[in-house]
Amino acid sequence: MTKKKSPAFLLFMMLMSMTAGAMCLNKVSPIMTLIVKELELSGSAQAGLLISVFVISGIFLAIPIGVIMKKTGFYKMGIIALTAIIIGSGIGAMDISYPLLLASRVIEGIGLIILTNVGPAVVTAAYGSSGKLGAAMGLLMCFMTFGQIIMLNLAPRLAAYAGWKSIWWLTFVYAAVFLVLWIISLRHIDRELTSETPQNENIHPKLFPKQVFANWKMWCLGLTFMLYLIAQQGVIAFLPTYLTDVRGVDATLAGSMVSAASFTGIFTAIIVGMISDKIGSRKKPIVVLLLAAAIVYYIFPHFPTKLFILIIILYGLAVMGIVGLCISAASELVAPEHAGMSVAFMNTMQWIGIFFSSTVFGKLIDSTGWSGAFYAMVPISIAAAILTAIIKDLN
Repeated sequence: MTKKKSPAFLLFMMLMSMTAGAMCLNKVSPIMTLIVKELELSGSAQAGLLISVFVISGIFLAIPIGVIMKKTGFYKMGIIALTAIIIGSGIGAMDISYPLLLASRVIEGIGLIILTNVGPAVVTAAYGSSGKLGAAMGLLMCFMTFGQIIMLNLAPRLAAYAGWKSIWWLTFVYAAVFLVLWIISLRHIDRELTSETPQNENIHPKLFPKQVFANWKMWCLGLTFMLYLIAQQGVIAFLPTYLTDVRGVDATLAGSMVSAASFTGIFTAIIVGMISDKIGSRKKPIVVLLLAAAIVYYIFPHFPTKLFILIIILYGLAVMGIVGLCISAASELVAPEHAGMSVAFMNTMQWIGIFFSSTVFGKLIDSTGWSGAFYAMVPISIAAAILTAIIKDLN
């Protein structure tokens, strides 16, 4: 008999493995200016595509992966995911053309797409009956924050020392380490978590269960998630470039400044999750935070450079707790046997949002300027808040 893994250890492994994918997603943004120059790219839109293309596969694969995961199991899917990240990072580290670099980003992205299905499903199974799901999911959803912190601080420094390809080797090694840990430590994860789930969780999975895809409440929440991410990911992807090109901040300092939002977000996500559990509501915190985000986006272009770190921290407070709340809310809007597919649905909306984020924000910069791009995020955030507010049965 093997010792059963604690929920805390499972949360740790999911968080750190998902961080591998988040590091890959966020490694372009802090060194975008350098990549544009070396690859002779045409502008912000083409550079933004290096970020957006990372998640394009998720738009089409998140839901099928949800079904495949129920048949294949968490253990094998995690191995496939981390292997994809290793392969994609390895290809990207070679001396290749821009189109091949885009293809390597897609391969890396497939790894993260799989992990964002596996991770929340594992944590939901481990914490679902404990009354601590909000806090646990809030911490799990810090995976993107951890990836941002690591890359915003390390990527500019590492690129200056060893070239920007060295960052691809870093993600290669990180993913390889956690692949080994996954293989060794999570061999019995499916057997252990099956005993924690209700018997009806084992029914034959459907690709598009009507309880999820014909549920207007899920669509409102999913659209909230998508709109929130268009604004949030668009802003954070281009903020280091904005500070460097518009405000005249050194590239290394700009990355560190933007990472302050991510540092703030770690505590924000956990505390917001705890508050949500305490008051028994996901809706109220989501709406309040989205409206706060709209205010921050409007203020960005007007904030003095010397004090810009303050608005970055406020940005972190406003936006970094929303992901965990949305994922928790989605799993609670359906019966337990459909929780996995509700997460897959939300992941699809997530990847649509992230795909459009950098592309849309980059095009807005080229067409309306930086201020216009920030202002455009205001109505997007307000619309997201309204969509959640109208879900009557969401606590």
